[in-house]
Amino acid sequence: MTPSELAQESFSCDTKLFEQENEKKVEKLKIAKNNILKAQEIQKHYYDIKRANPKMFNVDQLVLLKDFRRKKRKGGKLNSKYVGPFKIIRARGKGVYYIENVASGQVSRAIGSHLKEFIRY
Repeated sequence: MTPSELAQESFSCDTKLFEQENEKKVEKLKIAKNNILKAQEIQKHYYDIKRANPKMFNVDQLVLLKDFRRKKRKGGKLNSKYVGPFKIIRARGKGVYYIENVASGQVSRAIGSHLKEFIRY
């Protein structure tokens, strides 16, 4: 065998190995892409569950309002996260409500995601 024939044989072996490795890499990339798409679908499903249906309340229904000033107060670790009860006077737009404090009669506006249904025991 001449040296040029030996070089061509080694080159052809190298190209076969390269093609096999390239095919393996392409298959791994396809599998990885499918796994990413599955994970994204699952994440989208859980995202949609939390945000798809806003809380809806009826007029004259009693609700509790989330207390955002609670974190600024010292202590009170066991205090309630909600204040109230409030009575819904009217609904305005998507998820915006006018509420009235049952005790004081003060009227304010609140977003539906900050409200929670009041249940008497």
